[in-house]
Amino acid sequence: MDFWGVLLVIVGIVVGLWILWKLIGGVANLALSGHDRRFRESPIGAAIIRIGEQSGTNDGSPAAKARAAAMFEDMLRHSPFTFDADGISKAEAVEGYEIAVRASRFPISVEAAYAVTGAADYEELLDWSQDKAAVAMASAFVALYPKWPTAHRTGSLEVAKLERGRWAMMMVLLEGRAQREGLLAA
Repeated sequence: MDFWGVLLVIVGIVVGLWILWKLIGGVANLALSGHDRRFRESPIGAAIIRIGEQSGTNDGSPAAKARAAAMFEDMLRHSPFTFDADGISKAEAVEGYEIAVRASRFPISVEAAYAVTGAADYEELLDWSQDKAAVAMASAFVALYPKWPTAHRTGSLEVAKLERGRWAMMMVLLEGRAQREGLLAA
């Protein structure tokens, strides 16, 4: 074989592998999207989505900031997680949240749950990020809000693993809120 024949074989192999990779990815994505759809339609998924819809989004207005602070206060009050904010009381945290909260395209309830998990104890967060059941909960969160991970990029793999723990913790907070609103049985 001459140079062009060898080059043609190499290009053919590369294109074949690329097509195979795309087919495998497409099948896997189809399977995951079916799982995601089933979770979104499940009672807990539908309830969490409903909580998000009811809370609205923060457009940056004073009324939206007040709604966001009220949601943060409710979730912080009912949070089963350790509050570890270095000498800041929960009331001060709520006041600070109302001042610092920014406009977001995500529901106020989701942003509030994210902020509450940010004040959790590091060791507790680490435990949640390594627990297999919590990893499944984090996947369920991504099924509900698939654009969340791309909007909250991390700088390292270690931080990404901790974020996965936060997503699982957020599911607990959002499920608790759905129960308090009567959308889920306790």
